[in-house]
Amino acid sequence: MSIIIKSMGKGKLAIYDSDDKAKIGRWCQAPLIPDRCDRCFDPETLAHYEAEGYREEMAPDGTIWRYGTCHRCQEQDF
Repeated sequence: MSIIIKSMGKGKLAIYDSDDKAKIGRWCQAPLIPDRCDRCFDPETLAHYEAEGYREEMAPDGTIWRYGTCHRCQEQDF
């Protein structure tokens, strides 16, 4: 998942994991269900919103991937 690395000056780095409280993440293989939205995030904390559903896509090798969706993006056509 996403990790933000910021320079603090004088050779110091700050590392922030925006999905540190996620148990599954923003995407996963079936039968697991993602617990974070794959697209939408809070602009203040940069953490992805909690998923309220998911969409499925099949990879060329036949693997089914599930991507989390929240109420902001559930109705959009991907």
